[in-house]
Amino acid sequence: MSVEAYLARLPGVQAAVSDVQDRIYRRARANFASHDRPGGHRIKKGRPNRYDRAVYLVGPAPASVEFGHFTVSGDGYVEGLHVLGRASRGL
Repeated sequence: MSVEAYLARLPGVQAAVSDVQDRIYRRARANFASHDRPGGHRIKKGRPNRYDRAVYLVGPAPASVEFGHFTVSGDGYVEGLHVLGRASRGL
């Protein structure tokens, strides 16, 4: 077993990782609340594998909502909401 795998399994490490996930999740939901779920998007948290935790923006075009996109006609740009980026800053 690698040192990384050993450390990742420690109960204290798992608790700390879960705590950070919960803080990011709460902050992301708060950042997103005023936007009324554009395009049916939502904030979700999960465990992509045995050791890691993640917070996701889920919907038909989550990258466009987070980072921004050009309008369909191509003559304008819609700024991204950066809900996940802002939620994780300063932790």
